Formats: sequence, C-alpha cells, structure tokens
Amino acid sequence: MWFGRGGEEVEALREAGVAYSVVPGITAGLGAAAQFEVPLTFRHEALRITFLTAHKARDAETVDWSVLTDEKMTVVVYMGMTAAAVGSRRPFGGGTLAANARSAYSRG
Repeated sequence: MWFGRGGEEVEALREAGVAYSVVPGITAGLGAAAQFEVPLTFRHEALRITFLTAHKARDAETVDWSVLTDEKMTVVVYMGMTAAAVGSRRPFGGGTLAANARSAYSRG
C-alpha cells in the first residue's frame, strides 16, 4: 500500500499487528517542484523551506500564517487549494499570501 503520510498509518499498522516496511522516497512538494523545474532554494534568495499542511478550509483558519514572514523562505503548502482563499487574506511576509505568492501548482 502507498501512503501520503506515514505516521498515522504506521501507528495503526503497529496497533493492529500488521507487518509492514517503510520505503523512503521524496515528498510530493520536492517532486512537484522538480517536475515544474521550480527551485525551492536559490542562493541568496530562498534560503529556507517550510512545508505546511492546510488541506481543509477549517484547518486554514487555525494556521498561523503570520509566522511565515521570512522573505528568504519558500513555503510549500500541501492540499491547500481549498484553503487558498483563507490563507490569501492572512498576514504573510509583511503583506498577504496573495501579495507574496509567486506560483501555485495543483495536481503536480
């Protein structure tokens, strides 16, 4: 079986006594960036990466978007298309997410 996340699934398999193995891979954020040839880091420009999950509109309300104020940080938002409207109104990097967004990719 293939899982997008691992923690919850591994915990459930352990509790159920089901044998499993974990095969390391790359996260979808890195894979999609590679597919679209978008660098997530760039010398002197994008020095850090934050991976953020905001997959439901109600979850987006709880995300503290204001902590994402580092202009030298690339932010990769997983499952965020539903939450995009909420996030775009939140303070982000001295403005709003929409004002600072450079690109958005869906189903990469």
